[in-house]
Amino acid sequence: VTVGIGLLPVPLRNVALTAMELATMSRLFPGRLTAGVGHGVADWMRQVGGQVSSPMTLLREYTVALHALLRGETVTSHGRYVHLDGVGLDWPPVVVPPLLVGGIRPRTVGLAGEVADGLILPCTGDAAGREAMLGACAAHRGPGTVLAANLTVVAGMGGGPHTLAGDLAHCAGLGADQVRLYHAGLASDADLAAVRAALAG
Repeated sequence: VTVGIGLLPVPLRNVALTAMELATMSRLFPGRLTAGVGHGVADWMRQVGGQVSSPMTLLREYTVALHALLRGETVTSHGRYVHLDGVGLDWPPVVVPPLLVGGIRPRTVGLAGEVADGLILPCTGDAAGREAMLGACAAHRGPGTVLAANLTVVAGMGGGPHTLAGDLAHCAGLGADQVRLYHAGLASDADLAAVRAALAG
């Protein structure tokens, strides 16, 4: 079973700490982890003091540094937001996990294609929305690029746990090769029962 982390908001986490945690999971379960990073929800980032003036610059610096650390490189970076001085992992992962970037706007999607191994796209909603979101990206993906569909599974937050089986099949048909179940930690017992039924089928 492959485990995919939906999205780690980069304003909240030092990149060296993220690399250490991902490396540990990758060493425990080699070949089973796919990691994701992104901007985070802007309002939430403001609430917790994590807002930055240039989210794109932060995400670029962070993703590049994280990729290098996970590859076992010693990294020195004196960017606008990421500052590392000869930092490396003592125990880098033997199998480097794919690193995805989550986003929807053109600049973030373009950044994912430039510095990451794939893209996480929000796909909650109707079929037309998924077709517009996944179809355009799937048509331009490169060899080995991961395309992950992010589906909210909390009914009270606009998710569709009871339509999950059909939504998953639709996403796969549009080119998604991974799925993320978003806000699963906030799901009710009824929502989780519907998710279990969809995954079992």
